[in-house]
Amino acid sequence: MKIRFSVIFLTVSLTIACENSSNEDHVTMNEQYSTDDQKKEIKYLKFEPDQLDGFELDGFDISEVYQIDSLKVVIAFSEGDMVTSETPSDWGDGLTLLKGDSILYQSKRVGDPYQYEPFFYHNTTNNKVIIICQLGNEENYGGEAFLLENGSIEFIGVINVENPNETYDNTGLIEMIRISEVENAIYFNFDSDTLIDLTNDDWNRVKNDSIHYVFKENNFKLKGL
Repeated sequence: MKIRFSVIFLTVSLTIACENSSNEDHVTMNEQYSTDDQKKEIKYLKFEPDQLDGFELDGFDISEVYQIDSLKVVIAFSEGDMVTSETPSDWGDGLTLLKGDSILYQSKRVGDPYQYEPFFYHNTTNNKVIIICQLGNEENYGGEAFLLENGSIEFIGVINVENPNETYDNTGLIEMIRISEVENAIYFNFDSDTLIDLTNDDWNRVKNDSIHYVFKENNFKLKGL
């Protein structure tokens, strides 16, 4: 009787253990699926909005105007505070956003750079548009990034890296940048083995060990450098 009881007890124990193991595996798989689903990557692709000719705006020397839905993205030079300050800090090219005749936003002017060329990126999942304005003079040096969403725009920050393989035939930063979004964080990665570090005056070439920017909760951070 003791032997038979032991066999029955062992059988029941093994059955319970197997059921518990099966349930644990099932929960783990569900959690993994949920995590993977939340971390789905959204890729941004470059596109060209309609460009408008003949548009004028008082106080601005306009170089380019783009139409996105009911909004106009204006790239233009402004004297800013050059005429009112002995030490001007807000003059030069910049981005202005208009709806109808109303100015919704003006970026701080960039001063010396005479190249301020916009490039536009969107995705097929949400209505966010990233605008990157390439900065440069005789050579390119980084860019300014903006987020356009739901009829308003915000300044993301300055991208302080550049393409070491820049030539007169390419647009520097734009040739290597890759933009994606995961869990409401926007990532700016760079498709190049090395980068020019613009965060100091030396402008050294550095190895690209997963150097990237992250924009999340209104913070723009450089990682890996």
